[in-house]
Amino acid sequence: MGLSLLSRPPITQVCPSNMERSQWMERRKVWRVLIFLETWLSSTLGYVSGLKLPKDSMDPRNLETGAEVNLEEKVTTEMVKIAVIKFDMLRLSLQFKGLSALTVETITHELQYWHKNLPPEMRLPELDNNPEISFELRRTIYYVNFLYFGAQIMLLRRVLQSMHEQSNLLVGDETVVNDLILQANFAARESARLFRRVYAEGGIVKRCWICM
Repeated sequence: MGLSLLSRPPITQVCPSNMERSQWMERRKVWRVLIFLETWLSSTLGYVSGLKLPKDSMDPRNLETGAEVNLEEKVTTEMVKIAVIKFDMLRLSLQFKGLSALTVETITHELQYWHKNLPPEMRLPELDNNPEISFELRRTIYYVNFLYFGAQIMLLRRVLQSMHEQSNLLVGDETVVNDLILQANFAARESARLFRRVYAEGGIVKRCWICM
């Protein structure tokens, strides 16, 4: 994916003195959208382009704009964060032959940390208690949760693939694999419940990427 803007140095967290803050914020938002497109497409297609993303751009703290008091901004920020985690997971699984217990533990920790720090308004049980959220924003929150569930399933799939290819580095760590199976099973069940919820609310459209 030839997003040349991503090859440039990332927009810094601190607003330059020669730039209006509103202009700086807009640039950071554009940068963040490009990061999301690259990471989401890569993790969805299972292909990492030759584009080298700057290390700073992968730091979740650099994905925040400082405007996260707004729920819509919070949703956008968390969507980019989880897409980056999925991208990093794919990159690691393709870069190294087999996934070690340490790598799996690191990825699992990142997923758990993301979910633990998810804003309360974005948790599925809380949506029922907040009827003021618009249909469009509610559906986007569903998508963010789908990305999280998909990441858990994807991690197990990558581990099982390495086992099938006899490049498994988790020999003797059956507990790790069993935990991943339980997590992925839970994620699959939650995804099914969420699909039913989205369908009931009229959120499934023709050729919906979520269904695909």
